[in-house]
Amino acid sequence: MMNTFLKAKHWHLFLLVFALPFIIYIGWLVAFFSDIISNFDYYDSVDFPVEIFSSITTMILLMMIPVVIQYAWFWSMAIGLQKKLPQGTTMKTGLFKAFFIIPIVYGALYLFGVVTFFGSIENIEDLENLDKLGQIGDAQIGLLIVGFMLFIVLSLFVTFCSFYQFWFIAKTIKSAELQRDVKFSEFVGEFFLVWFYPIGVWILQPTINKLVAEDNP
Repeated sequence: MMNTFLKAKHWHLFLLVFALPFIIYIGWLVAFFSDIISNFDYYDSVDFPVEIFSSITTMILLMMIPVVIQYAWFWSMAIGLQKKLPQGTTMKTGLFKAFFIIPIVYGALYLFGVVTFFGSIENIEDLENLDKLGQIGDAQIGLLIVGFMLFIVLSLFVTFCSFYQFWFIAKTIKSAELQRDVKFSEFVGEFFLVWFYPIGVWILQPTINKLVAEDNP
């Protein structure tokens, strides 16, 4: 599987990781508003907000497809290119794997919470019941504040994990290309290319293709 992503052409990955979600998003918008126009009388009922939430849930699940492909590409570059590193150069793949899994678990839990929330709203009365949240006491407010702070801290840590991934992948690519240990100043360009992958894939993937092809002259 890793070799599939490493040998893929840049335009293949661009279509899967960037163009695909754009097409999904446009298709969802067209289908959503077309459905509203063709069923205007029905959507004029009290179930209209519920239908919106159901449609958003479907959209979120569809958008997970290119995200999975993107992370598979990241994994292939970070792990698949380790055998291309120069002799005597080692990188801590264990730490990378940990920082790779944490954002995935965080995103999965967050997605589960969002989908569960939208899926639990079956009628307009459920939405009206949300107004009762304003009647909670001081203890509940304190718990909400603590939970929100924990959410912020966890989100910042997940962001750090993502930047570590970019750093690790960029260093792996540059070290394999130059066949020596490199400093950050030497692969800062690759770092930003991995970060802004819709642009970076056009520059990074040809280099990766060349590195992989060296095994099969």
